[in-house]
Parts: sequence; structure tokens; C-alpha cells
Amino acid sequence: DGLTQIPGSFGYTITGPAAVAVGTAAEPTAVPTLSEWSMVLLASLAGVLGLRRLRRRQA
Repeated sequence: DGLTQIPGSFGYTITGPAAVAVGTAAEPTAVPTLSEWSMVLLASLAGVLGLRRLRRRQA
């Protein structure tokens, strides 16, 4: 897995000025998505435009 494990216990001390912000979780942001039929239409449009481009290239 690429990880090296070292047996034993380790202790760390961090000194100095520090601040910890504790708050409530923010509301999830709505992400606009396409419906199933919109995805079908978009894929069909991409396919038609791709075929059109191939035909122009061969001509």
C-alpha cells in the first residue's frame, strides 16, 4: 500500500499562539444538475455534431 508503519508511541507538543474555530456545519449548497432526459438530449447533440464534423473532414 506504499505506507511505512513504525512501531512504538510518539508524543508531540505544539506551543505558541493558536486559535481553534468551532462552529456548526454550513448548509449544503445546491448544485444545478441536468435531468435524465436533458442528459440524453445533450449526448445526442454531441453525437450528431461529432458525426457532422467527421463527414466534413472526409469530404
